[in-house]
Amino acid sequence: MALRIAEVSQRSGFSASTSRYHDQIGLVPTGREPNGYRAYPEDVLDRLRFIDAARRLDLPLVEIGELVQSWESRRGNKVLKNTMFLSAFAALRDPDSRAYYDRKISQGKRHNQGLLALARRRSDVLYAMLRDGTLYQRPADQLAA
Repeated sequence: MALRIAEVSQRSGFSASTSRYHDQIGLVPTGREPNGYRAYPEDVLDRLRFIDAARRLDLPLVEIGELVQSWESRRGNKVLKNTMFLSAFAALRDPDSRAYYDRKISQGKRHNQGLLALARRRSDVLYAMLRDGTLYQRPADQLAA
C-alpha cells in the first residue's frame, strides 16, 4: 500500500517539505498516483529512520545518499567493505566475536568466509543501532553468565 506525503510526515517526524526534498535529491523512492500525488512505498519509513540516524551523526546528505545506494545495490562500497573486514579481523580478540567465528569455521567455512560472516553480523548490529537509535548492548543471555 502506498503512503501519501502527509502520512509519511506524520509517521516519520519529517516535514512534508523535507520529504519532498529527499525525493528531489533521490534519497527516497516515490511514485505518482493517477492524480499526481506522491506515493511512497511502506519501506520508506525504515529508510527515513536511517536517514534521521545518519543526520544525528552529522553525516552530510551526499554521504547518506552514497550509503543508501551502497545498501541497495548489494555491490556495496569497497572501502567500507574492506573496513568492515579489517574490523572483523581485529574483533577476533573479543570472546563473543571469536565464538561466532569459531562456530562458522566448525560449520565448514574457510577463514575468509568466517571473517565475512562476522563482518556481516557486525554490520547488521550497527544498522540496527542506527535504525533504532540505541547503543550496543550485549545479548541478555550473555549478561547473566
